[in-house]
This record gives sequence, structure tokens and C-alpha cells, in this order.
Amino acid sequence: MAPRSRRNTTKSGNGLDAYEAASQLNESQYIITSIHALGEAQKEIAAFMKELKNSIPKPNEKA
Repeated sequence: MAPRSRRNTTKSGNGLDAYEAASQLNESQYIITSIHALGEAQKEIAAFMKELKNSIPKPNEKA
């Protein structure tokens, strides 16, 4: 008989148990939430930079 692969198995041989599956799901949710938060921060920074750019007085052009 060929040896069984031990990849993704627990001591009982049932694959990922509920705790490991939940842990992986929580990690995925954390990553997705972090990416969303970074996107929101990027939008706020862009709006602030636009506001800052518009607040700088333009030099008078003399012809």
C-alpha cells in the first residue's frame, strides 16, 4: 500500500478542522478589510491633495 499524503491533514486524517478553516477565513476577511481601509484612505488623501492644490494662490501673470 502506498503511503498517504499528509498534506492538509490533521492527526485524525480529516483534513482541515473547523478551527483551522475559521482561522483561514478570519485571515482572509482581515486582508480584505485592510485593503478596503487602504482604498478609503487613498481617496481621502487624494481629496486633501486636490483641496491643498486649489488653496495655493496662483502667481499673477504679467504680460
